[in-house]
Amino acid sequence: MRPGLVDFFRQLREARAEDIVVSEAGKDEAYFTIFRSSTDAIIIEALPAFNDHVNQLTLPKEVVQEAKERDFDLTKADVSRYFVAQATAEVLTSGLFYETVCPNFSLKPILKGTTPSTSAAMLQTFLENLDEAMRMAGDYETIFTLSEGARFVLGAESDSLRALWLALFDVLDGVKFADINSEIIGVIFERLISSERRQDMGQHYTQSRLARAMTRWAVRSEDDKVVGFCAGGGTFLVEAYNELRKSKSHEDVLTQVFGNDLDSFAVQLSTVNLATRDVYKGHNFPAVANRDALDIRPGELAVDVTPQNGSPYRLPFPAAFDVVLGNPPYDEKADTPVDYRKDLSKIAASGGTHVLPAGMPDNVNLAAWFILLAAAWLKPSGRIALVLPASILQNEKHVPLMRWVRANYDVAVWHSESDVWFSDARVAPIAMFMEPRPKGASGHGKFEFVNVIDPVDGDVDTSAGLPRPCGNHLMRDLSSLPPRSDALIAGAHPEALRDFEACPNLLRLQDITDVSIYRGNKLGHAFYRLKDLDPQSNGARRKLRGFDIQTAFNKKYLTPMLRSPMDEPTGEFDVNKVDWWVLSAPKTLPKGGELEKYIRAVRRAGAHDAPSVKAKGASWWSVDWKKAHIAVSVHPQFQPQVWWSDKAFVTTDNFQAISLPSSVPLTDQESVAASLASVFGSLAALYRSSEVGCEGVRWVSTQNVQEWFALNWSKVSASDKAAVLKAYRAFRKATYAKVFEMPSSAIALWRTLNVAVAKAAGAADPDALADAAFAEADNTTHRRRRREIQATAGRTRSGSTGSGKFRRDIKAFVEGHDNFLPTVEALTEGDEVVTLTPSEVPALLFEVDNEAEKARLGNHLVEILGDRFRAAPVFEDATVELVSELDKAVAKQFVQMDGNGDVLQG
Repeated sequence: MRPGLVDFFRQLREARAEDIVVSEAGKDEAYFTIFRSSTDAIIIEALPAFNDHVNQLTLPKEVVQEAKERDFDLTKADVSRYFVAQATAEVLTSGLFYETVCPNFSLKPILKGTTPSTSAAMLQTFLENLDEAMRMAGDYETIFTLSEGARFVLGAESDSLRALWLALFDVLDGVKFADINSEIIGVIFERLISSERRQDMGQHYTQSRLARAMTRWAVRSEDDKVVGFCAGGGTFLVEAYNELRKSKSHEDVLTQVFGNDLDSFAVQLSTVNLATRDVYKGHNFPAVANRDALDIRPGELAVDVTPQNGSPYRLPFPAAFDVVLGNPPYDEKADTPVDYRKDLSKIAASGGTHVLPAGMPDNVNLAAWFILLAAAWLKPSGRIALVLPASILQNEKHVPLMRWVRANYDVAVWHSESDVWFSDARVAPIAMFMEPRPKGASGHGKFEFVNVIDPVDGDVDTSAGLPRPCGNHLMRDLSSLPPRSDALIAGAHPEALRDFEACPNLLRLQDITDVSIYRGNKLGHAFYRLKDLDPQSNGARRKLRGFDIQTAFNKKYLTPMLRSPMDEPTGEFDVNKVDWWVLSAPKTLPKGGELEKYIRAVRRAGAHDAPSVKAKGASWWSVDWKKAHIAVSVHPQFQPQVWWSDKAFVTTDNFQAISLPSSVPLTDQESVAASLASVFGSLAALYRSSEVGCEGVRWVSTQNVQEWFALNWSKVSASDKAAVLKAYRAFRKATYAKVFEMPSSAIALWRTLNVAVAKAAGAADPDALADAAFAEADNTTHRRRRREIQATAGRTRSGSTGSGKFRRDIKAFVEGHDNFLPTVEALTEGDEVVTLTPSEVPALLFEVDNEAEKARLGNHLVEILGDRFRAAPVFEDATVELVSELDKAVAKQFVQMDGNGDVLQG
């Protein structure tokens, strides 16, 4: 990597020396590439030595104290990486800002034109220049004062690391911060840290084009006071600044734009992004605080600066704001909701608005508290524009909040399945725009739901009142929708599914008398689950392995179990040839048999003392499991799979199960399954479900399934019912595939079923409705697949080993595959097994001459493999075959292919 970076910097310097004109887009891409490559290389080089200091307890006490104050446990790999990444980004930001102010105050080059021979000398020169910049500029202390972590990483003695820093400083020479897109550094910083850490911190930087559109709607007067309580990298603050700057001076605008963030680096980044809009000597002090947003009170100081030169400068938070903008952190719930309620009351007591919706539970999403915080600080004529999790519109616990919001505000919601507004948040976002209703207004206000089709470009159309994007979009007026209803489902519902659900011969599943719809069984302990060692056998006595115990007993003590969607690739679950069983033993065990021996072995292993087992009572081995004939996947992704069996079976909690009363004939129950297996059931799974990821990932809740529609068998003619069952029995034998990967043979079978279900439902034109529904399902899955690829593209490029979601998905898939354990056994056993120590591996696998590098690689392998591990260096043909089969299974699961099984081009 280092030679590549050196060559890249050389080419860039040559290009700049020749005054090559670079387009705006190309310039941003160039800077992004430079900073991404250089920071990646610096972290890769710095992190092993930093972790060695952590493990050997040799970090300077100042660094340890700083980490402690930030509540960082540096013994955790993702936290130490975050610490080093933040230190690296801090040096980069300070250097960029130094280069920005350099011409204004006649400062020397960043390293005074020298090439320090030691890292200590490099650090000393850099710090001296930053001090000089503070003295000459009048302050910028929050930008130019490096943290102890940043000082340590920059000053770490290493020839190779110093060379990377020097290359970066060299390329920074002459670069101006204001020339760089304001989101670039935020994106660089975002991708440097593990996705888990970003998830914990809520650090996901919003696309500036979305922030620009939201801000252009919200900021309406040159005198508006604007706040972003979760400023992040300053994207929203910069957009607000740009709007106000059209008619105000730089210094005046900085008295109107306020920010805050809990993370110190985010505060530094926001401060830099605002200060560099116009660099001069004087009061250039952005009002960005580093506090818990709910601790801030009207009248408290947002800026309290006593510069080295000049008079003190103080700016208080106003009593209220005209505009509240931002992308608050998302979490399932707040850590201290009682404190949040007290804080909101104190803000109201200090002159703010009282904002505590009646009946709102404490376990609402963390973002919900920021909606209330915005409302507490808002002027009666103000505007709120926030990026929020879609769960605000969906979860039952948010109903009191949404009832309160709709009673007090006119609301517009933007939602997109094609545009990615920020990556890797693993939370589906919406943009919510809120404008207060007249005081005393009754009922609920306007509520518009906008499906954004074309990417948001920064422009906004306000001609209809509430904001709409200027690009292609679909708007639905949901003003009459009850606040209890799921607004995301109501807003995104496709016309083809609406038309189907309006057919006369249908009913909601929840309206079926005595129906039971439930999340599958949580087994509670592994010993209840038994693997069939010979699933093709027809005998009553089954060879089994459960809880690492091999046994065999009669299947009358077993119930067929659908454990995972991978257990059955078709829609026909054959209970006579199953891979997994669940133990269904009687309360009184038969004496002397294999079943009793198995339970005794389980007891000896202590399983009966596990809380989940003990809760089942004295006869803990005997459980009356819920059984059903129909199952649908909780995570259907893009695969419209429904499982049916003539005999009832048990499912795990990977499924939603549907159990109809025994009074309903089995063929009528089968017609319900046929409805769900049709394209209309697929659309229900795609749209009558909960959106959980920024990449469009969906999950199906019990409440979702209750709202699905199926054929009302009592209204369907005998001939139509026969046609449906005939088509369903043919289709469910086909191997399921994602909608956009279905082979033509499966599509033909599915269409026959779709038309038959539409006709039985009473559609006026069954063929047209079936084709429209298929086109919608095909377009939706293609669109969401593209969005998934775009949204997750950065997850495997973060440079944090093993932390990407894609790697975790592959790992989980492989470990759950039937071939996994046999493959591991084959790879680690055999006639020629050797025991290796990790320290021996680098010499075998890598061309490494440096002894320190060998030791580092060896230590890293110990973390993964342990002090010793076994390997079979000579593989038999059977082993190669097992590995090949597992490799093919992974490729089939994770590589997008067409209907013929070939990899899609592009």
